[in-house]
Amino acid sequence: MKYIKDMFKFLDKFLEIFNVSLMGIMAVSVIITVFMRYVLNITFIWVEELITFVFIATTYFGIVLCVKEKEHIEIDFFRNLVPGKLKIITESIITTIVVFTLVYLAVISFGWIDKVGNTLSSGLKLKYKYVYIMMPISFILSALYEIRSIIQKWFVVKVQIEKAGGRT
Repeated sequence: MKYIKDMFKFLDKFLEIFNVSLMGIMAVSVIITVFMRYVLNITFIWVEELITFVFIATTYFGIVLCVKEKEHIEIDFFRNLVPGKLKIITESIITTIVVFTLVYLAVISFGWIDKVGNTLSSGLKLKYKYVYIMMPISFILSALYEIRSIIQKWFVVKVQIEKAGGRT
């Protein structure tokens, strides 16, 4: 269990540093590009494309951080219908459906990347599969964080049951 906690601690820190770095790269690139375009009248297509790819990366990996922090948009209609003790079960079922959906999307996105990923981008001459791979990676990481949330909820329930002397 300690190994899993350490893995998530590393992943948490890595994702935060990675996203902050991407945001910094994007901000600096946009400032430099705007300056070069409007003051020096110089435009580089590859820089414009790089900014777009970095923006896409911040979106996909930002989704993972939102899932991790439970800051994503969710519809809590069904969860609010059930009383307190059943709420954990309802949340777990909904989260399980989300996990299966994320894994399914990751699997089918690999097939899609295989079909269309060999096209070269116009500015960087980069195969699009290197850009598209962000999609299944973010789906898988989001699924891992959702699985972790289910485990944490059930661990809390187990501790509460043990404190109550085994009574439910």
